[in-house]
Amino acid sequence: MAGIALSRVAYGAIGDLWGWRAVYLVAAGLTAVVGMAVIAVLPREAVRPRTSYRNLIRSTARLVVDEPTVRWSAAIQMPVFAAYNLTWVMLALLLTGPHYHLSVASAGLFGLCAAITVVTGPFVGRFLDRAGSRRSMALGCVTLVLGAVVMLFSTRSLVAVVVGLLLLIVGQQQVGTANQSRVLAIR
Repeated sequence: MAGIALSRVAYGAIGDLWGWRAVYLVAAGLTAVVGMAVIAVLPREAVRPRTSYRNLIRSTARLVVDEPTVRWSAAIQMPVFAAYNLTWVMLALLLTGPHYHLSVASAGLFGLCAAITVVTGPFVGRFLDRAGSRRSMALGCVTLVLGAVVMLFSTRSLVAVVVGLLLLIVGQQQVGTANQSRVLAIR
């Protein structure tokens, strides 16, 4: 999560200096470098029985059909993840637009808010362990709604932007962690 937060800041600066296309070119280049490093560093695996890609997709679809927990978790996680990503897109437009007139680099600094997950991760995990996935997910959903309500005031105050964003980030982390816990416990 720290990497995600820092990448938003770095790509905000790159976008401000060289434009939005440069962000994608740099990301593609870094992805290629990391891919080559992974190939060079990771040990070779023992030969496994070959399974076709089609069968792998079928096995995933089978989980969706067979396991109500997977369907329920996906039904919750999809809109949460979509709203979370839309928040970041709309945030860039809000901060660089007529309300705040910030540079792309300055707007990118708001990505540092995502670093809160480094601090809140242990608390989210302990709460999940103590209270269970349903209560943890419920708390996450309440936190998301509270963050959305605070963001209604985002055109009036940068404080509302930061507080709303922090609540949305922590709520998404809580829901995502609870969903992962539920799905990974199935089989």
